[in-house]
Amino acid sequence: MDGDPIERARTIARVVLAEEAPLIDRRAELTPRVLDVLRAEELLNLCGDSPEQAVPLRVAVDVARALARGCGATALVWSTHTAQLMFLQSVARNQPWFAKYVSSIGLGQPLLTSSTREAGERGAEPDRSAFVVDGAMVALRKDRSVISYPRQADAILVSARRHVAAAPDDRAAALVLGNQVTFEDEQPWNAMGMRGWQTGTAVLHARFAAEQLVAGPYEPLSARTPAPVSYVLWVAVWLGLAEEAVDRAAGGVGRRRPGNVTALVGEAQRRLLAVSGYLASVTELVQSWQDRDCMPLSGPARLHAIKVTASHECLTAARLALEALGVDGYREDSPHSVGRIVRDLHSSLVMHPDAPVNDDATSITGGGDRHYLR
Repeated sequence: MDGDPIERARTIARVVLAEEAPLIDRRAELTPRVLDVLRAEELLNLCGDSPEQAVPLRVAVDVARALARGCGATALVWSTHTAQLMFLQSVARNQPWFAKYVSSIGLGQPLLTSSTREAGERGAEPDRSAFVVDGAMVALRKDRSVISYPRQADAILVSARRHVAAAPDDRAAALVLGNQVTFEDEQPWNAMGMRGWQTGTAVLHARFAAEQLVAGPYEPLSARTPAPVSYVLWVAVWLGLAEEAVDRAAGGVGRRRPGNVTALVGEAQRRLLAVSGYLASVTELVQSWQDRDCMPLSGPARLHAIKVTASHECLTAARLALEALGVDGYREDSPHSVGRIVRDLHSSLVMHPDAPVNDDATSITGGGDRHYLR
């Protein structure tokens, strides 16, 4: 499709998502209209049918940021899908089955999701389940699979221990198609925010061809593509949400106090300007890792640092916007309402796994680049 995907995302956010967001929030799932428009505007195939067609990461970041201005949950679903698609593109270079699948994505634009964790006492934990290989076929049962929008996804990147005797950290991954998987005992979470992301737990049963297994151990593969790309796109979503809240506050306050933007709004804008700078830097950094197909050992800790900083700064900015607007921002029926945005941004506080420990990781963008994961 011709045209700037970022502008298409901005138009979708303004014309479609802003109208659909309250319904998505109530239903706790994306509406058919939203999925249809994402496909019609070819945003589910933004990365192209081959590695050579992939857009730069900065474009994906700006698309996520733009979509979030209309609906945070839609932007988060899109970001999850895009991270999996970028991962599949990297796998497709060396595995024919994945190359064929990626080349067909432009036709139907399937929606991708992932299930790489299981529910435990402390929340999401590494997989306890294992793949069972039987000749040319593979079977899998995940009893406590944590998964988002499973009923709307067309394919799932699923991880498990490589075999029943494998250690917990010896994991593999596979792409399972919708007609190869069934769910039982589904328990969707009644979440505070990002409700359209539709996360929950379920017992996942799958049977699929062995060629759908990703070659190589999952942990280093995940560390190189889906994890860093996801983290950068999450920050873009949080920033887009916070920018929308602050712009609503600036407009609402401006009507009551012409020519005067309150100190609260000014402080919020200052915080978001800093996050925007962090995001630009870390996007360039992750892109360089993708281009070199390697990551410094300090990479996970540096990504974690920017994630934590961005989540707190964006949430603080949205709270300042709410404080500046007062009742107008608090009421869901107000044109300046930021209530759903504030709820959605609280999800950022629980999207931080344990911080990676690395003595070389002394800053977000500097130091510790001598050793690489390949």
